[in-house]
Amino acid sequence: MKKIYNIIMLLALALTGLTLAACGDDDLSTNQYGSGVSLNVYGPQPVMRGGTLRFLGSHLEQIAQVQIPGIDPITNIEVVQSGVPSEIRVVLPKDGPEPGYVTLVTKTDQKITTTTKLTFEEPIEITKFSPETVMPGDELTIEGDYLNLIQMVEFADGVRVSQDNFTEHTRYAIKVVVPEQARTGKLNLYTLDLTKDENNEGDLTYNILETENALTVGTPTVTKFSSPRGEAEATGNVTAKAGETITVTGKYFNLVDAVAFGDGDNIVTTKDINVSEDGTTLTFKLPADAPDGDINLVARSGVEIAVGQLTTVTPSNLVAVPNPVKAGQQLVITGKDLDLVTSVTMPNVSDAVKFTTSATKLTIEAVPETATEGNVTLHMANGKTVDVPFKLVKPVVTGYDNSAVNAGGALVLKGTNLDLVKSVTFGEVSVDVKASADGTSISLTVPMEAKNGKPVLTLANGTTVEAPELAIKEAVFCYVVTLPDEDNAPDAGGTMTVSVMNADKLTKVYVNGTEVKYVYDSKNGTLTIAIPESATAESTLKMVSSNGQYETKFFVKPAGGKPETTIWEGSFNAGNWQGNQDLAWGGYDWSSVKAGSVLTLYFTEDTSSSYWQISLRHGTGWGNIGADKGCPDQVDLEAGATSWSIELNQAILDDLVANGGLVMTGANYILSKVTIK
Repeated sequence: MKKIYNIIMLLALALTGLTLAACGDDDLSTNQYGSGVSLNVYGPQPVMRGGTLRFLGSHLEQIAQVQIPGIDPITNIEVVQSGVPSEIRVVLPKDGPEPGYVTLVTKTDQKITTTTKLTFEEPIEITKFSPETVMPGDELTIEGDYLNLIQMVEFADGVRVSQDNFTEHTRYAIKVVVPEQARTGKLNLYTLDLTKDENNEGDLTYNILETENALTVGTPTVTKFSSPRGEAEATGNVTAKAGETITVTGKYFNLVDAVAFGDGDNIVTTKDINVSEDGTTLTFKLPADAPDGDINLVARSGVEIAVGQLTTVTPSNLVAVPNPVKAGQQLVITGKDLDLVTSVTMPNVSDAVKFTTSATKLTIEAVPETATEGNVTLHMANGKTVDVPFKLVKPVVTGYDNSAVNAGGALVLKGTNLDLVKSVTFGEVSVDVKASADGTSISLTVPMEAKNGKPVLTLANGTTVEAPELAIKEAVFCYVVTLPDEDNAPDAGGTMTVSVMNADKLTKVYVNGTEVKYVYDSKNGTLTIAIPESATAESTLKMVSSNGQYETKFFVKPAGGKPETTIWEGSFNAGNWQGNQDLAWGGYDWSSVKAGSVLTLYFTEDTSSSYWQISLRHGTGWGNIGADKGCPDQVDLEAGATSWSIELNQAILDDLVANGGLVMTGANYILSKVTIK
């Protein structure tokens, strides 16, 4: 590769002077590229009249004139590169220029004059080219003189053809096949073949000749286009569905590389096209992500040819059934072209909505309980959406088991769709609830702070519904405002401090029927109660006042630690890997178990056998819970063992909840009891 400093030595050029305000003619820099305006080299030498003269140096973009003997100063200067290094070019007229020194004049009237004279060679002439309008693949003839010196023809935008590919090459003519990538524009003829080594771009010894007129390169033409849903003339509009075939008719489609859809930043391109042998028909399947808007053919030259406008099909004639729909139930949308839907969203639902679809029906298997009514939005791959309105079933309270109830008393709400309700609010106090399986009733304990009014039902999606007016007899006896939860339960033999109301009426306190001592802190409104040593995990608190009494259950940490709770008892012979599924498939609520609890299996080993094994599985296909979750696939028991325990971590519990509960299997033992502590 020839570097610029090689070119300088090749041409043996130097500077005679630079007129600057701060230095004289003798103050020349030895740097090849200085910080000011400087000329390092120019050429080619000799140059052809009508050819291009090039100058390399620093900050040559500041040059305003190039003065050459015999002609007026040249001010039409092409800046190829600015800064350091820089390059400018000028085209010499065919007539007038004479040999002599060349002077560059800056925009501030500073002058740089070459130390060598510019010389000329007889020009290569371009007299004409024909035809003036061509199609890629046509043969182009360039006529003139000394064309045998031309080694490369360059079409617009740098599309080059080497002399090796000329179909004819003589002194007076060059014939070349117009490349598929060629565009309309002027031709450049080079005396050096840069297709063989682009690194020779910096060589100033070759000439570039530009044609006076531009060559017009034709492009494919469109006459009409169609889809199975209609036809339009070029630049018209057709409607099509993703996956349908669009047919374009016209000419020269063999020059097409791709089809583009849309405009601006939203462009989708496909190269999956089929062109007829004669180039008059082009077909393609409409991509699913093609947007509405322009359709353009993209020629191999990069030129785009307008086909027309596209309107993509979206689902239509849409109806949601049932409407209103109940949360958790199936919602079916019927209509046309529903197979275009790629995703579904619903108001107030952050997770993906699961659905199945066909051309005429889309099914949401279960409306998420967090969904609020409004529109189901159907999304297509190309970004278009369609809204389908829907309403939701709401719970209705038709009455109560008692028209008047005491604060702290039991209450049953009766009505329809009450299984949608998550909590009931009495004034400012809410109670979490769970309705009966058929959704016709909710049983709850009225909060002690409850007031007369309309209870408010709150659904999982945040929607609220008012119930009928309810008369509540406010508590005038002493009661507890809030009890500690199980995690914060008091210790047996210790004390429990709770906030209370109406403490001035309190006369006695009982725990599990035993009267206990208490201390009231009037400043903080709290009551500290002594808990008997014998208190069990679930104990009863009774507070007796002068005008009534209050009773409730509360949690206690027993003196012996956390109690062991039996969750299965009986006789099950495991034999040779039989399975007990009593604690699977709804037999036990594993979601109620807390991580860290200990599961214990009590058993008797079959003494007629020499080995004993236990394996815990989940309900789904009796699959292993997995050692990676902390549950061994199989446990070999020692002779004489009567129990085996495992701590249930969250991973094990999550597996049991997700996969149908617990199956107990193994070999050669008889299971008698299962506990959790």
